[in-house]
Amino acid sequence: MLQSGFRFSRQEEKVLALSMSGLSDKEIAQRMEIGLGTVRTFWKRIRSKAGGSTRAEVIGAITRVAADQEFEV
Repeated sequence: MLQSGFRFSRQEEKVLALSMSGLSDKEIAQRMEIGLGTVRTFWKRIRSKAGGSTRAEVIGAITRVAADQEFEV
């Protein structure tokens, strides 16, 4: 589970993790054995939950929250 402060489903977390490792939506769909449209639906949900309008904004927000949690004293 991603330690991001956001509440994502397991499938959404998988999409995020695979995307952060450099996979394209098509590659994510193949790896997860789901349709490309399903991956894009997950991205819509992820963007909504994280408050980002782009993939880069979402990943940046998740990275910042995770870093903040990592360095809390």
